[in-house]
Amino acid sequence: MYYARVVFEKDTSTCERHDDMSAARRWIEEEREAKPELFRLGQIFEAAPVLEVVATCSAEGWRSS
Repeated sequence: MYYARVVFEKDTSTCERHDDMSAARRWIEEEREAKPELFRLGQIFEAAPVLEVVATCSAEGWRSS
C-alpha cells in the first residue's frame, strides 16, 4: 500500500491511497501535468509500520529517497 501526496503553491495539498507504486506515480504525474504552474512537489510514502518517503517528484522530475 502506498500513499501519494501532491503539494501545490500556498501549501495546499491532496493525498490518495494506491495499491502499487506505479499507480501512485501516475496520479502524481497527472496532477503535475494538470496544474504545472501550481505544482510544487509530489511524494510517495510506503505504508509500512511507519510511513516512509520512497520517491519525490519536483518540477524537475523524480528522485528516489
